[in-house]
Amino acid sequence: MKQMNFFEDRLEKILKNMNKQNEQKPSKEAIDSLVLKARELINSKDNESRIGFIEFIIIQVRIMKKEWWLAQAFLLFIAAKWLSISDGEAYVQRGLSIIASLFVILVIPELWRNIENKSIEIEETSIFNLQKIYAAKLIAFGFVDTTILTLFCIYAVQMQEILFADILKQFIFPIMIASMICMKAFSGRKYFNQLITMIICIAANMVWMMIVLNEYIYLKITPFVWVVMFSTSILLTIYYIKKALHNNIRHLEVKINEFGFE
Repeated sequence: MKQMNFFEDRLEKILKNMNKQNEQKPSKEAIDSLVLKARELINSKDNESRIGFIEFIIIQVRIMKKEWWLAQAFLLFIAAKWLSISDGEAYVQRGLSIIASLFVILVIPELWRNIENKSIEIEETSIFNLQKIYAAKLIAFGFVDTTILTLFCIYAVQMQEILFADILKQFIFPIMIASMICMKAFSGRKYFNQLITMIICIAANMVWMMIVLNEYIYLKITPFVWVVMFSTSILLTIYYIKKALHNNIRHLEVKINEFGFE
């Protein structure tokens, strides 16, 4: 029994000595140095994993559904066939405005998808804010669509011997009308669903087609009027894009915060 007490006393002394040794606190300089190194390590890891905006645009091109671009390419193929059988008939060429509106309409499902799927709150937590995310989407669509439209215009001018001015008036201008309507719907605080936006785009271009098919009215449109209409549509489209990337995105961010997403 005495021997057991002896061992317990020795063990207690050893533990007390160990506690005294562990009571030595690290200096403030050592703590500050450790915190600084930890911050540097975290920042270096963040910089290694963070992607640039150009890379983000490329990623957007990759993840977007290719079916819409294939459908747009198919529409341009139909337009090319339409031109090949027109034999220079002005009335046939002016009917391209409907194909032009469909070309823009095919952008709507992809652009509206994140809102209708209610995935905005997920995008809000990414390394880019909503403004940059939607800017990347619009740039991606603009780049791809401009490329395939350029190829179509080259084909129409070189192979079908159609004047470039006619392509601008009969096809590019209706595309700009539909784009302007699309951006107006997307930039508004009042939500327009896909179907309503599509119907408005088609209706507007049908009205335009009736105007250009009326020879009397069409011949009254002077080059100066064409320039004014083109300039106005370009400026309005740019304005609505800017509005969508600023006012509307802020409105969406407020909605996200109302639901408690931070």
